[in-house]
Amino acid sequence: MAYIAHLDPNSYENIAAEAAAEAFEIDFPEWWDREAYGDTILGEGDFPVYDATADMARVSNEDWEAMAEAMWTDPAER
Repeated sequence: MAYIAHLDPNSYENIAAEAAAEAFEIDFPEWWDREAYGDTILGEGDFPVYDATADMARVSNEDWEAMAEAMWTDPAER
């Protein structure tokens, strides 16, 4: 019987693929739900919420909101 690495759950390829999938889940939580509803670029949860007046080196929430508004397109116009 021939050994097929892709079918072996302990092969290096499958271990690396599982690690990459877990890292993706950590970086993009709930990506499946977001993709299903067409939210593929940015959602409100992707923007940090903090007081920019306390740390002037950070981008203010108003700037984030302005960028999101500039990038948003009405789905009816697509």
